[in-house]
Amino acid sequence: MELAAVTAEDGRQRALDFVPAGLEDLLMLRLAVRDRLASSPSESPLRHVMPWLWRPESTGAPLTEAGRSAGMELRLSRYASPLY
Repeated sequence: MELAAVTAEDGRQRALDFVPAGLEDLLMLRLAVRDRLASSPSESPLRHVMPWLWRPESTGAPLTEAGRSAGMELRLSRYASPLY
């Protein structure tokens, strides 16, 4: 949630440096983070942050060492409109 708060503040995309056991674990983490963000107060800037999965099929390159080694990572991006 710390990365989400900083992303909400400055709008820079970030990635969690976490090596999952597999894709399912990363998907479960994405959902848990999304649920926490969605449970923030309605006026919270956290409601503008979306967790998503980066994989080689996405554009760009991994932002973390975990992303390089696992080939996937959880990213957080800020959007102008609230998402939740």
